[in-house]
Amino acid sequence: MNIEGNIVQLIYDKDYGVSKNTKILDEVMRMNPLKISTNFTNISEEDEQPTEMTSDMLDHKDITMEYIQKDKIPDHLNKKILKEMAMKIMEG
Repeated sequence: MNIEGNIVQLIYDKDYGVSKNTKILDEVMRMNPLKISTNFTNISEEDEQPTEMTSDMLDHKDITMEYIQKDKIPDHLNKKILKEMAMKIMEG
C-alpha cells in the first residue's frame, strides 16, 4: 500500500470509537499522505459507538497541525508555510 505523497480517503464501515478511529488516522498520517479525508457514511446506526466529547479530543485540523509540528517533517521544509498550505487544503 503506497500512501506517501498520495491523496487518501479512509472509508470506515464500522465505528471503532473515538480512540481507535483516531489511532487509525494517526497511523495513516505517519505514512505521509499528500491529503487525507475520512468518510463515515457507510456506518449503520447499530454499528455506531456512543461518542463522548472530551476537551482533549482533536479535530482533523488540530491533528494535522500537531503532526506537522512534532513528527517526521524534514528539516529543510518550512513548517510555517506547510501549516498554511495544509489549512488552505482543509478549508477547501
